[in-house]
Amino acid sequence: MKYYVSRSGLFAFTAMWAFSFYVLSSTAIAQPDSTSESRTENSVVKLDAPVVQRLGVTSGFGSFIPNRWGVLSAEVSNPTDRSQKLTIRANWETDNPANNAVQFTRTFVVPAMTRRVVWYPIRVPDHEPENERLKIGRLMLRSIISREEDGKEVMVLSPLGKIHAAAQINTEFNKPAMGFIPEDETELLEMRAYLASRGVDVEDVNSNTLRMLIAIRDKQGLGSAMFKPKASGIAPNPLSLDGLDQLVIADGSYSKDVSLTDSIRSWIMSGGRAWIMLDRTGTAFAQRLLGDTLSLVELETQQLNRVVIIDVHDGQHHVGAAVEYDQPVKLLTVLVENVDVTHEVNGVPAAFWLKYGNGEILFTTLSSEAWTRPKAHPSITTALLQREPLEDLMKRFYTPTDKALTDFSVTENEIDEMTVNQTDDSQVVIDKKQRLAEFTATSKVKDIDGFLKQKVGFQIVSREHIMVVFGLFCALIVGLGYFLHRKGRMELLLAGGPVIVIVLSSYLYIIGAVKRSTLDSLTASVQFINAEHGSRDLVIRGMGAVYSEESVQENIEATAGGVFWPDMQELTGTNIRMVWTDMDRWHWEGLMMPGGTVRTYPFEKPLHLNEAIQATATLSPQGLVGTYRLPGFENLEHAILVSPTGERAQVDLIDGKLMVHNEE
Repeated sequence: MKYYVSRSGLFAFTAMWAFSFYVLSSTAIAQPDSTSESRTENSVVKLDAPVVQRLGVTSGFGSFIPNRWGVLSAEVSNPTDRSQKLTIRANWETDNPANNAVQFTRTFVVPAMTRRVVWYPIRVPDHEPENERLKIGRLMLRSIISREEDGKEVMVLSPLGKIHAAAQINTEFNKPAMGFIPEDETELLEMRAYLASRGVDVEDVNSNTLRMLIAIRDKQGLGSAMFKPKASGIAPNPLSLDGLDQLVIADGSYSKDVSLTDSIRSWIMSGGRAWIMLDRTGTAFAQRLLGDTLSLVELETQQLNRVVIIDVHDGQHHVGAAVEYDQPVKLLTVLVENVDVTHEVNGVPAAFWLKYGNGEILFTTLSSEAWTRPKAHPSITTALLQREPLEDLMKRFYTPTDKALTDFSVTENEIDEMTVNQTDDSQVVIDKKQRLAEFTATSKVKDIDGFLKQKVGFQIVSREHIMVVFGLFCALIVGLGYFLHRKGRMELLLAGGPVIVIVLSSYLYIIGAVKRSTLDSLTASVQFINAEHGSRDLVIRGMGAVYSEESVQENIEATAGGVFWPDMQELTGTNIRMVWTDMDRWHWEGLMMPGGTVRTYPFEKPLHLNEAIQATATLSPQGLVGTYRLPGFENLEHAILVSPTGERAQVDLIDGKLMVHNEE
């Protein structure tokens, strides 16, 4: 009997044979008892030890901004029958030794017969962009994982037998950096399938929401780069969002993620600006995020073929042009209180703002199709342009928040871009001076640093003491002069005067040395708290200063969240480790505080209170009078009351009562 095999059948048979050989070969290599193990034991990890599956994987939103925090992840499997305690160590590899001084360490445990994904934070050092035009950079970070065995450090290998993993970190210099949590892409996939069936290239077709955001970024001259959640997940820590200035939320399913909503809440409270598209998310996400702070009720959903957006900001009533739509656009009807409504459609809030801590939130109830218009015919381009109401909203959306007051992440490159050079033309000089004036008007970091350095340090002899010594010096000179005048020997004053100066100077030197040697270590801090009525969450931002007579090396730790970054001057070449034992617990090892100098460090700490913050007040003949309750805080000073429109007034806080006087 003859067998005939077609060319396609022969190809399929050959492919199947090759695949079978590959599977059998791979299986043979993976078997611990295989005879091939002796030939591959140097390149294949045994199954009696943990294995690194992934290391240095970009997590969170993947936004790495100089002088800010980012998060990477690692995945380790433990095929053994016992728990394994492992340690991740990550170091920057740059040309600047100061950037390489700190090792980021994460310790964790992998239970027996399990696979675990862990996150480890890193702080991106200040550096020059690799591409000046696109404002992007690139850094290398080397990570390793080790464990202890019989008192020795043993490296944990990858399946290919590698000891370490070098990750390329792409850095971003375009600010503000925008994060985007997109909506369910089912509708987008259906649209792409529809276009593909008609011969349209669908690779560049994005959702209408994403195209709207691209149009906004292009208008601001920031490019189209946006950061979406990575497949490796978002760590339950506000540091996951530290690389973002803005966050657009179009997916309400994240309301089920309690850790993420807590992180977003802290990020906004710290000074982030969010945009929640209620027409996409519904009201559940906003209610879970803000709790009792926001009174928001969903009534119904309208489908509109004709839209007229009315600008009602600051009491005005500017009616926009009517726009007709073939496909109805969505308007979510809501009932909301204590917010700043700026735009309405058919008497329903279409856009409104809520001030929250140092940050702010924009809510929109009208779908993105109504805020934009096509740039050209869809057969030419799918790009969009903003309508006038959206441009008005974006002016406020791109205004710096109160975080600018204590923004410690400003880089040297940003300062250089505001510094006038001799080669700059007149228009560039004007632009730089304007940006520098805006920066100095909002940022108080330099003032805070100088204030703390004046308050902390070794004590010198008091002014009163100096005045007494100076008075004694004058009295001695006058007395000696009078005595020598009586004796007729005034020329001796030339010798007696310097002797008096030497004696009194020696006295002051001895007194100063004694005071310095008996001075204890000093600390001071300036803390800014922007509290919201009815909220249990707040973020403390500020700067601390430490002075110690002698050099000190102690383990400084945080056990309930928060982070600070010390001044690394004079610490280059030392072995400094920032060790994370959990995402809200860490400590410094090997951090030396040089003696005789004042060291400052910025810090930020989210705080959850057991009781809600309360502040109520009424107008009276004496001014604005009321009560307050700030659980957990004592000795508060320099309180400021901020109105929804931004006016500020000094508040006196005395024993649970507050008062703003008439003159304020």
